[in-house]
Amino acid sequence: MLLIGAAQGSARADRAFVVTAVSGSAYGYFSNVGFFGGPPATRGPAPMVTLPSAGSAGSITATAATGSAVYGPATIFTSGPITVSTQGTTGATGSATSSTNIQNVNTSGNEVFTATNVASTCTATEAGITGSTTITGGTVQTDSGLDLNSDGDFTDAGEHVPVTVVVPANPAPNTSIEGHIHVGTTTDNFRYVFNEQIVNPDGSLTVNAAHEYLLGPTAVGDLIIGQSRCGVTAVTAATFRSLTAAAAGREVLVRWRTASEIDMLGFNVYGQVNGKRAKLNRRLIAARSGSGASYSFRHRILAGKKAPARYWIQVVNLDGSSSWYGPARVTKHA
Repeated sequence: MLLIGAAQGSARADRAFVVTAVSGSAYGYFSNVGFFGGPPATRGPAPMVTLPSAGSAGSITATAATGSAVYGPATIFTSGPITVSTQGTTGATGSATSSTNIQNVNTSGNEVFTATNVASTCTATEAGITGSTTITGGTVQTDSGLDLNSDGDFTDAGEHVPVTVVVPANPAPNTSIEGHIHVGTTTDNFRYVFNEQIVNPDGSLTVNAAHEYLLGPTAVGDLIIGQSRCGVTAVTAATFRSLTAAAAGREVLVRWRTASEIDMLGFNVYGQVNGKRAKLNRRLIAARSGSGASYSFRHRILAGKKAPARYWIQVVNLDGSSSWYGPARVTKHA
């Protein structure tokens, strides 16, 4: 991560972070449903992947040719091919990403939610977590229609036709659609939440592309389609108090102060000329104190060389990762 540090004269403290652990998982579908007051039974989660806390630079992927959550005569979910994946790395630029992709939801033709494609994704870094859902060709039948004599025409006295609504292609977080189905003389209620986003106690984010809450009275439980989860654990490698660069003739004195240092090896000083950074110190400047310290580096500019307009500090951590603080603009020494 690039941390833009305090300018000359500022007393603001900035931090360089290191991701020490990642978390991530994804699955295609999961259901937990009970019928007629009976105990719930589960289907899934499947297919499913989980990211090790140490991370994986390569994508961990699982697939299934179809998805199915069927309970006797009741079909809760069916689909075509499903792909789920997760990956993540630790260090200064550490992150975790998970995603799901489900094709052809409602291959049975008997479900209230239909879509050509359903996808969810999330990404976590030390700076924050984002998540999103994409629904292609999505519809929800909010009313199954009432056909009292089962003749298929919905035109007799007391009958009404089915009602279907379109699901947004990029639903806002926690977009809700309510509906019901007629089962004989009973009306069963449900609520679908699309792009359901839940912040977990550990700070990770769960994104459910679609979550059907079956409210009964016949069927009670949950169906989750396309769940992605992401999170990172980050610690502060260094907290900076100041960074200055003062020029006097052909020399620039670079000074910086830290308020705290954790799991650090030391610092490198870089000068920026024409948008490019170049390392100036030959050896790593060793970190001195866990509670913070003051440092300085004198840059002698050789004849014929262009002087840097800005200076950066690179923080080098024990695990070999690094992060940046700066820049400091060069000022003339009084």
